[in-house]
Amino acid sequence: MSIRAFLIDFDGTLVNTDILDVICDINGCGSESKKLNEEFHLGIRKGLSTLKERIDFLNGVTLEDIQDKLNENNYLISV
Repeated sequence: MSIRAFLIDFDGTLVNTDILDVICDINGCGSESKKLNEEFHLGIRKGLSTLKERIDFLNGVTLEDIQDKLNENNYLISV
């Protein structure tokens, strides 16, 4: 039996990179997602609109695309 999970880790406790940036890169929008996230953390952008913009980069991305992308590297933090 195989168990799969999709984790969102907002403070970097579990993963070593922003997973949303990684999966946004499927559509070639990883760097733009990262820029939006940095602007949010710097206070340049406010509210959930930034997250919505980043999620919109996933338009047309399938679950299989996401699984394939996440299987390319191990993003979990090793302890």
